Amino acid sequence: MAMYQNMLVVIDPNQDDQPALRRAVYLHQRIGGKIKAFLPIYDFSYEMTTLLSPDERTAMRQGVISQRTAWIHEQAKYYLNAGVPIEIKVVWHNRPFEAIIQEVISGGHDLVLKMAHQHDRLEAGDFYANGLASVTQMPKPGVDGERPVVAGRRQGAGGGESRQ
Repeated sequence: MAMYQNMLVVIDPNQDDQPALRRAVYLHQRIGGKIKAFLPIYDFSYEMTTLLSPDERTAMRQGVISQRTAWIHEQAKYYLNAGVPIEIKVVWHNRPFEAIIQEVISGGHDLVLKMAHQHDRLEAGDFYANGLASVTQMPKPGVDGERPVVAGRRQGAGGGESRQ
């Protein structure tokens, strides 16, 4: 694990608890390294606002990015106050999984941490469309909120193969 010195944490915008960030802080305390909390966001309704000029749409996007950056800062406040260095980056991108992959490549990240949603009827965590696309196309290894994630094939309930 000592080879992971540049961690990218994909923030889940739909909840306040961030297990992937918690795991990154845990790893940072054990092996050091840098942490970047990353959130790709997109809201199609901002693109469809035809009454606004392009400058006004850009200003609206920047406002949303600023709000989300402040929200992540609030979520990470305990860690930041404890001296854990966390860089926060929020980007506007219409395909979150592509934004994550681009950030991994451009930022030279060697570990990606992303939360997997727990399914109420299954033991394993579920990756939904964007999470699954991120994991299967990722150029680096990944870790969800609790366990390492490996892209591969598994047998589906109906006997056919599905991506996991």
